[in-house]
Amino acid sequence: MRCDKCDTDASFEVKASGHWLCDSHLLYRVEKRIKKTIRQWGLLSSDARIIVALSGSSGSSVCLKVLNDIIRVNPKQSLIAVTVDEGLGRDMIHAKGLCEDMGIDHHIILLSDSCGIDPKDIAKNAKDEGIHPCDLCAKLRKKAITQFAKEHNARAIACGDDMDDELSKTLLTIIKGDVTGISFPGPIKKDDDMTWIKPLIDVPSAELDLYVCIKGLSSVKWRCDNSAENRMDIVKELLDDLDGRHPGTKHQMMSSVKQMRDICAKLDD
Repeated sequence: MRCDKCDTDASFEVKASGHWLCDSHLLYRVEKRIKKTIRQWGLLSSDARIIVALSGSSGSSVCLKVLNDIIRVNPKQSLIAVTVDEGLGRDMIHAKGLCEDMGIDHHIILLSDSCGIDPKDIAKNAKDEGIHPCDLCAKLRKKAITQFAKEHNARAIACGDDMDDELSKTLLTIIKGDVTGISFPGPIKKDDDMTWIKPLIDVPSAELDLYVCIKGLSSVKWRCDNSAENRMDIVKELLDDLDGRHPGTKHQMMSSVKQMRDICAKLDD
């Protein structure tokens, strides 16, 4: 199969459109979407310090790579990568190696030190609160990274949430029946006096996985023992199945929820 952009050997099919792309044009497609989101929403100021929440996943690795490519040419901007060690066996080698390759400062936060909780107690505490252990762990990680960002005078925290993450969160909120808590996809969210930015929300997970593979970036898919029956993962599997049966479903859903977001914004005004 040949690339529809340059007629070289293709490696990836954009099933939503039926187009085939070579490695170079896939990289260009991913970076173009990320940079468009950054530009449209003004995610980076001219003199900002940005914290990147680096879990080691494909999304967070791509986020760090693209932001570094943009920021390294501006001496007034800087990046710091942060990885939270929950004490549950997360592999730190890939995140550390990626930062060393890019010359980016990398800090590891021990969750037990930041939040004063023993990792072994997360499942028990979550059960006492009536929530899934992954929900409590995510809440604690977010708190730890936010605290670090404030201590280092950062303007914002960037994370690698992608299109699949945003759609799953929105659907899960609806499934839970928490209508008031529905948060339609958007690349900016203010929480606890800190701005979180999500430059990758218009890029599907599958394209990020290929980007990492082509670029040779360090990444790791990690699951802890407490993640069984995590509803977020179940919803993602349902979305993957639906998009596999009906290519383009994720992009259509993303377009729909963006329209709903715009309608809600007008109603708020």
